[in-house]
Amino acid sequence: MIKKMNIKILILIILILTLTVSTVFAGELDNFNKLQTYNNNFIDIKDSDWFSNDIKNSYEVGLFKGKSINQFEPNGNILLSEAITLVSRVHDIYNGGDGVIEYEGSSKEWYAAYVDFAIKNGLFKEKDFADYNLKATRAQIAYLFYNTLDKSDFNKVNDITKLPDVNSHTKYYDEIFALYNAGIIAGSDEYGTFKPNTYISRAETSAIINRVIDKNNRKIINLTKSDGEINIKEINGFKVTSFSTIGEHIATEMLKGNRNIDLRQFNINETVDKFGLTDYFGDLLYEVTNQNPMIFGIDSYTYYPDTKTLAVKYSYDRLYQEQLQNSVSKKVKEVIGNIIEADMTYVEKEIAINNYLCETVEYDTYAAEYFLQTGYISTDIVNSFNAYGALNYGKAVCGGYAQAFKILCDEAGITSIIVTGTLDGIGHEWNRVLIEGKWLEVDVTNNDKKDLFNNVLNAPKQIADLIFETNNYYITDELLNSLERGSSEKYEYYNFTNKYVKENDIYNYITKNLKDNSYLTFRTDSSYTIKKLETIMQKVVNNMSRGTSLSFNTYMGVVYIEVIR
Repeated sequence: MIKKMNIKILILIILILTLTVSTVFAGELDNFNKLQTYNNNFIDIKDSDWFSNDIKNSYEVGLFKGKSINQFEPNGNILLSEAITLVSRVHDIYNGGDGVIEYEGSSKEWYAAYVDFAIKNGLFKEKDFADYNLKATRAQIAYLFYNTLDKSDFNKVNDITKLPDVNSHTKYYDEIFALYNAGIIAGSDEYGTFKPNTYISRAETSAIINRVIDKNNRKIINLTKSDGEINIKEINGFKVTSFSTIGEHIATEMLKGNRNIDLRQFNINETVDKFGLTDYFGDLLYEVTNQNPMIFGIDSYTYYPDTKTLAVKYSYDRLYQEQLQNSVSKKVKEVIGNIIEADMTYVEKEIAINNYLCETVEYDTYAAEYFLQTGYISTDIVNSFNAYGALNYGKAVCGGYAQAFKILCDEAGITSIIVTGTLDGIGHEWNRVLIEGKWLEVDVTNNDKKDLFNNVLNAPKQIADLIFETNNYYITDELLNSLERGSSEKYEYYNFTNKYVKENDIYNYITKNLKDNSYLTFRTDSSYTIKKLETIMQKVVNNMSRGTSLSFNTYMGVVYIEVIR
C-alpha cells in the first residue's frame, strides 16, 4: 500500500487522435450519374496512387477534367476560380440541373458565370475572396463544398471534436469539422492534421468531390488517443482537462466525487516501473487536481496495487463538493452569457474573461499574508484560494484568480491551463492560453492593477520568463517541457489593442495623449528602464502648466503615467 498526503491541486492529460480509415456504405446522391468512361486517360496517374479511384470517378461524372488531354497534374494546385466552378456545378446537378451555368453579365472572365451563380445560391459571399485567381487553401475548399449540399446530406458518421491544427479561432472551423464528421475529410496524417492554410492539390480536391457526391465513398475515422497533448471535453456535465487517458479517467471520477477509482483498464505496472509508484501517482494527481479546479481539492490518496484501485480522500464531503460545483457552474454560465458576444473572436473572448475578473475580483491581501506567515489555510479564507471565492464572493488570491479564469475559458471554448511556480521568489499560480498552436502567459492577479493593467495578458515566453519560474506541480514531469510556448507578441494585449509604442516615439505619444486623459498606459520594449522613463517625464513636465505633476511607473515594458494637478 502506497500513501501520499496533502495534495491540493489538479490537472489532466490530453489525447491526440490517431486516424484509421474505412468505408461507410450508405445511399448515393442520385442526380450524379456516369457520363463517360475513364480508360487510363492520364499518363501521370497510376493505379497504385491513393487518389486514382477519386480521379477516375470525378472524371466519369463529368466534374473534373485533366490539365491537358493526357495529363491530370494530381499534385498541382487548384485556383479559387476553378474551385468555385466545381462547387457551382456540383450544386446545380444536385438540385436537378445539368451543371451547365449560363451567364448574361458583361464580365469577360471565364469564371464569371460560376462566381455569379455561386453567390446567388449562397455558396459563398461576395466579399469572401478578393482575388479568384489565387490558389485555394484547404480551409477555403472545405467552406465552399460544405455549402453545396443540403445539410441533411452531410450526415454525421464520425464524432471528432479535436484536431491538432484546427480550433475555434481557425477560419471556417465549423465547416471543416462538419466535413470531418461527415467522412468527407480524413486529414493528412494519422493525427488528422488538416493544414487549413496550405494550398490544396488537384488529387485532394478529387477525393473531396468523390465523397461529397457519393456517400459510399465517405470515411469512418477511428480515433485512437495518444498521450501528451491537451484535451478538454465535456463529460457528465463537467469540462474535463487531461493530457492522457488515465488522467482523463481519474479526473472524471474525481469530479463525481468517487472515493474508489477503478484503474484495472490501465497498464499501470509498466508506468510504475519507469517512474516509481509514489512518484507516479503524486505527479499525476497534482496535474489532475490543478487542471480541474471543480474537484475542489483532495487531502490524500492511497493506491492498492492488488486491485488497481485508487482511494481518494477529498477536502470536502460529496454534498458540499456538489454544492460548490453547482454554484460555480451557475455563475459561470451567467457570466459567459453576459460578457461574450456572438461576433467576438477567440482572443477577444479571452480578453473579455480576463477583464471581467479584473473588474469584479479584489485581491485578498489578508488571506495571502496569513498563508505566507503560517503556511496554513484556515476555513475563513479557504475560498479565496479557489474559483468559488473569486466568482461568487469577488475575493481571491492568485489561485482563485487562475482557477476562475480557467473555468470561464472552458465554458467559452478557450483552451487554457493553470500554471504553478513562483513570481519574484514567492509561490504563485497563473494561466497559459493556447493561441494558434502556441502557449502564451496570462496572469489575471497582476493584470488586476490600475497602474500596470493587463501587463501579463498573452505574454510570450521572452517576456514571461523575466518574472515567472514554473515548478512541476501543474503537469506531469514527463510532459513538463513538452508544451510549445509562443514567442510572437502579436496577441500580447498592448500589441493587440494597438497600444505598443516604439521607444523613439514615447515622448510624442505621451504629450499627444495626455492632453485629453488623466492617465495613460501603453507598452514599449520589455527592456525599457525607469531611468529612461524619468528622462522623458522630466521633459514632459517642463512643457506642462505650473502646478501639474506626474506619477509614473514601468514594469516589463508596460508604462503607466498619471496626471496629478
